[in-house]
Amino acid sequence: MTNNEHTLAIEDRPTDKNTEMAPRGWLVLSVICVAQFMTVFNFQAVTLALPAIQKGLGFSQENLQWVVSINALGFGGLLIVGGKVADHFGHRRLFVPGMVLFALASLLCGLASAQWLLISGRALQGIASAIVIPTSMALLIDTFTEGGKRNLALGIWGMVGSIGGTAGVLCGGVLAERPGWPWIFFLCVPVTLLGVVFAPFVLTKRYDHPCARPVDIPGAMTVVGGIALLVYGLTLMTRSSLNILHLAAIFLLALVLLGSFVVIQMRSRYPLIPLSIFRHRTFAGANLVMLVMSAVANTPLFFFALYMQQVRGYSPLLTGLAFLPTNTALLLGSALGTRLCNRFGIRRTTLLGMVVLLLSPLLLSSISVDGSYVVTLLPGLIMEGLGLSIVQVSITIAALEGVQMEERGLASGLLSMESQIGTAIGLALLITIATMRTNALSGLSSAVALVAGFQWAFYAGTILGIIGLLIAFLMVRERHV
Repeated sequence: MTNNEHTLAIEDRPTDKNTEMAPRGWLVLSVICVAQFMTVFNFQAVTLALPAIQKGLGFSQENLQWVVSINALGFGGLLIVGGKVADHFGHRRLFVPGMVLFALASLLCGLASAQWLLISGRALQGIASAIVIPTSMALLIDTFTEGGKRNLALGIWGMVGSIGGTAGVLCGGVLAERPGWPWIFFLCVPVTLLGVVFAPFVLTKRYDHPCARPVDIPGAMTVVGGIALLVYGLTLMTRSSLNILHLAAIFLLALVLLGSFVVIQMRSRYPLIPLSIFRHRTFAGANLVMLVMSAVANTPLFFFALYMQQVRGYSPLLTGLAFLPTNTALLLGSALGTRLCNRFGIRRTTLLGMVVLLLSPLLLSSISVDGSYVVTLLPGLIMEGLGLSIVQVSITIAALEGVQMEERGLASGLLSMESQIGTAIGLALLITIATMRTNALSGLSSAVALVAGFQWAFYAGTILGIIGLLIAFLMVRERHV
């Protein structure tokens, strides 16, 4: 849900130092910022419009998560693959096709008249993002050499992500209310095509650096398949006609695929993810913290949107406005996180951020059918934004400082992958818990049952936050340790 989710697996490449001073460099940045804006905008706007999508296409409460989860799985599961494919064929050659695929997938989502069509379109959006985002960052690094110009470009890139998130919250509410949720996707089409139109004039052949290393397709298939089956199995647990043997078979197959992935990585000459990188204790801990943190932090908007619109009866626009304090806190926390790291160190800052973050679901668990927004919801929303951004800054620094320079591109890509996968698994787990609680109270009013389910999801989120805090305490160390 934030711009730090799109830190990517790339390596610094030789660059013409004169390029950073040329106006063309800023034109390149303008084009690739379109991809950053649309990816973040899409996540925020779609999540906010979930109640309208549920009503329009008849999604059940537990199946509604796939509108978000399938996108996160496609994006996170194929992010490293997208970067490697772009490295293989050339970044310029992959950027435009990826943008075209995103536009077509958005059009499919907007035209969807059935659940499977929307879910298919969302999956394609995730795949397109897994191509476009790593190529975009590679193009940025290739355009601006190290120093002030590159730092400025990276700052603009991050700011565009924040603007995309805020625009998603506001425009998502407006479009979901009138003229309707499909227009969230229709809006993505012309904006994305704007980047497609200008890209051929801005991106020249100098931006292609193809390499001969093959892409680890078996590794990609096993890890994505294993994670997808794991998430699918969690969603099945809420069904009343649960077949235990069927569920056990799904989880067993997921474990087999994930185990096969590990074996493939150990034996492959060109592994998708060299397992040796996890020999760094702090790096391994940082990835686990990112996984858990994303499960805790990227799911409240899902429950918040349902609560505000289905229980309290607010419009999508008012729901978006009510969520804005989180985006404001994100910006504040990003600046605060850097200063805290410089003053107190990475480990203490991470622990502080995790404490602040776990306060969010704990505070939100006090929601009620007629509770006060200012007293009940606002403090939790602010804690979410502050905690998320502080931890993202500190854990990214911790991960990148724990590995060699030549491995930092891979390390940042893994963090991005953990963020997306953590979101998908977190949604599946927390929605399963919420649905089971709501179904158990089916004799009560629908509003009371829904709120009780949301409360249990926030309780579970608090427990996950404590687990993340313990991981950070045990595994994250300062660089000199």
